[in-house]
Amino acid sequence: MAHRHGPHAHLNQSLAQQFDRWIKDSARMLNETERSHETFIQHHRLKYAEGTPPIWAACEVMSFGLLSRYYDNLKDTRTRRAIALPYGISHEVLAS
Repeated sequence: MAHRHGPHAHLNQSLAQQFDRWIKDSARMLNETERSHETFIQHHRLKYAEGTPPIWAACEVMSFGLLSRYYDNLKDTRTRRAIALPYGISHEVLAS
């Protein structure tokens, strides 16, 4: 996502198919990053002004279920395909 949409793509509501779902998932993601005691999350809190870590750090502390929900709610098929490609499966299969 970062390659196509920037380091805070997970905060970009225009990438979501369903806005209401994006709101709920974003709140869960923020909760998970705030609860995290991971060194890289603590470093981000101390070093950077923005409250939310970039997508690559947020994904590390997201539950697999939340990560799956974020992916499933992406409306940009090109982004979904780019994420699925390294796994050698279609974006439809990865979403399931």
